[in-house]
Amino acid sequence: MKDLYLYDIEACHYNIMKNLGMDVSQLDENDKTGRNITIGKMMSSNPRLTSVLRNTTRDIIDDYIRRNNVQDDEIVIRQYDGLI
Repeated sequence: MKDLYLYDIEACHYNIMKNLGMDVSQLDENDKTGRNITIGKMMSSNPRLTSVLRNTTRDIIDDYIRRNNVQDDEIVIRQYDGLI
């Protein structure tokens, strides 16, 4: 396939939390696996955090699609935090 574009939110939940002013000091920015495990544990014990992160992620992807006038038939695959 030619002319494919990939959009992926890098370090999605970490960056959302950071941009919302949440304390991310306990998260190692350079350890993706450890960071994701810790965030997952935080989410499992805090449904509100889970809702905020999931809704924000969905909204970011939706906004990217809208701003770039991407049509449904132009999306090869949409995943949780990205699309092709």
